[in-house]
Amino acid sequence: MDSFQIESYKVGFRVYNDDTNAGHERIIELRSEPLYHGIVVRAILHFSGVFGTGAWLGVFELRGDQRLLGYLPATEYSLWYDVLRAESPLTFSYDAVPYNADYMKIRVIELGSLKEPIGEGPADSSPYPEFIRRLRSEIYLKRGVAKPT
Repeated sequence: MDSFQIESYKVGFRVYNDDTNAGHERIIELRSEPLYHGIVVRAILHFSGVFGTGAWLGVFELRGDQRLLGYLPATEYSLWYDVLRAESPLTFSYDAVPYNADYMKIRVIELGSLKEPIGEGPADSSPYPEFIRRLRSEIYLKRGVAKPT
């Protein structure tokens, strides 16, 4: 599988109406850090109800700037967006196989963080636990009793 570390992302919303289709879709564009040869890879993920419950993935190159295209169900948008907002650094991985002379077919896409220590999670921003610890310390000091360990 190939992968790239995500340098930045942007989100968008598109409404369209042509002769055959009308609808809307949310878009997430992931941009890689510049690779050793200077190319920046972009993964453009389209989320729409038009795609039903399945996903269609594809890839093509445009003027030396590689773009991966993914068409995913609208219900998956929040899953991808939540990970982008909550984790850092993130890696986008994909597995491609030859499709024809101009295109590669994407079989798998993944979004995930790098190796992280066990137990890492959101910090408790509530002052309540610290308040309780401080209050207990003061009570034990007033009683002249050693704090339990």
